[in-house]
Amino acid sequence: MHFRFFIKRMFLGLLAVTPLACGNLQGNQEERRLAPYELSENETRAARELAEHDLHLPVHIHSPLERVVFVKIDLLPDSRAGTNMRQVIVQHYRYRNDETILTTIDLNRPEVLNVEAIAHFPTAFAREELDRAERLARGDLRLQTVFNKPGRTLVVEGRPIQASNVREPLFGHRVVHLLLRHGNDYLDSPRVLVDLTTEAVIVEE
Repeated sequence: MHFRFFIKRMFLGLLAVTPLACGNLQGNQEERRLAPYELSENETRAARELAEHDLHLPVHIHSPLERVVFVKIDLLPDSRAGTNMRQVIVQHYRYRNDETILTTIDLNRPEVLNVEAIAHFPTAFAREELDRAERLARGDLRLQTVFNKPGRTLVVEGRPIQASNVREPLFGHRVVHLLLRHGNDYLDSPRVLVDLTTEAVIVEE
């Protein structure tokens, strides 16, 4: 196996479900000095534009299966000491076919080096997905007494649930397990799952 391909896949495995902060600004709109392993806002924007050029992102969503969401950008480690290699992997998730799209980009050129679509790959959630899962749960009539109990303010956290068996009903679906926290304590029940592929809320007592 080609060494760089092996390093790339090993790196992806380590970061599969961990979003990476890509760049930010400090006061007075001046960009702070970035560490070599960080991406500037300009680099992040350029990488996304290159990766999304041929993805044909839908302007209007008529079905959850039409969604393609940007997840994160990972800067590949430079295996050649003393160089200024700036290669990144831009990660998107496509709901149709449960695909993770990995676009490798050379920011120095700049150009797309490779595009790979992997089905059923463990993939972190985008912020917009977690927000959508929470909205769906809060709008479910079965959970109104849970969210609206007087004197209690719930913080909602999400973690991925991925079915591994093709015979399971949720196999190939984008599922969030919502953890409901009041202060430092998590509710024991109900167990709330949100299937973002079908936008269905599953409530288990």
